Amino acid sequence: MKKYKYYFIILAIYFVSCRKETVLDIPHSEEKIVVNSILVADENIKIYVSKSTYILDTEKKIIQDAEVRIFVNNEFLTILEHDSAGIYKSSDIKAEIGKKYSIEVMVKGFDKLTAKTYVPYPVLLDSINVNRFVGKNENARDLSKLNIYFTDTTKSSAYYQYEGSIDIDSIISIFEEPDYLYNHNFYVNDGVFSYNPIILEEGDKKSRVFSNKLFTQDNVILDIMFIDPLSFFSEDSKVSYKLKAHILSISESLYKYQKSYKHYEEMSDNIFGVNEPPQLYSNINNGYGIFAALSCSDIDSTKILDY
Repeated sequence: MKKYKYYFIILAIYFVSCRKETVLDIPHSEEKIVVNSILVADENIKIYVSKSTYILDTEKKIIQDAEVRIFVNNEFLTILEHDSAGIYKSSDIKAEIGKKYSIEVMVKGFDKLTAKTYVPYPVLLDSINVNRFVGKNENARDLSKLNIYFTDTTKSSAYYQYEGSIDIDSIISIFEEPDYLYNHNFYVNDGVFSYNPIILEEGDKKSRVFSNKLFTQDNVILDIMFIDPLSFFSEDSKVSYKLKAHILSISESLYKYQKSYKHYEEMSDNIFGVNEPPQLYSNINNGYGIFAALSCSDIDSTKILDY
């Protein structure tokens, strides 16, 4: 028995001596002002102002004493008032379609920050329909195809984002899966993708943003593959659901930000495998953040019945 005790002691010493504590020395970068705002057509303008934080910090550094000026078509409009938690807004000024907006943000001790954006015209959503059970994914789930028909007469470069959601209306089933498996938003669901050249041009079949680079006519068809909700139920199930979809017209700055953010998310799981973490796109001069805009098409929906 005493012999075994010696073995245990030796093993303990071995494991302790092999353990090496690694301390990450992450340098502090220069503190800068962060300005974030997405202007939504026909909604009140809101701008969030804060300070950049060290990567290991957990508290946000909001700024409550900034001076935030907003201009429309290069004409001074107003100074936004601080509301709460670093949010500056005006209750009677709404973003207007087709207008150019710019901002100036002044914070004591920092250089003046500037940025500009444009509120794009919305597309005309003509209709949507669904082709059921057109294939299966790698997990043997049934795939259906959503077809979005819209009209866009923009002749210059333009950018877009599609969104959709599925809501279960009724179920006849012996076995039911949890709600989170089948009530979902297209924007966050990994099972949504497209082989349409318009999407593949972005370099990723799961991209939600796209441009009009490949548009050859005003009438556009965008086909999106998604996991049919019926796949999450037993074979004897009858499922009724409503599918809703719309197209966002987004500014170039928001398009670039969305693409950079997706790349950032993809690389975040492998942050130690790259020399430097990917940088998020920013159009804020002398600071960080994003000043962008969007307008939304009408929302169309279609009822899918299995019985």
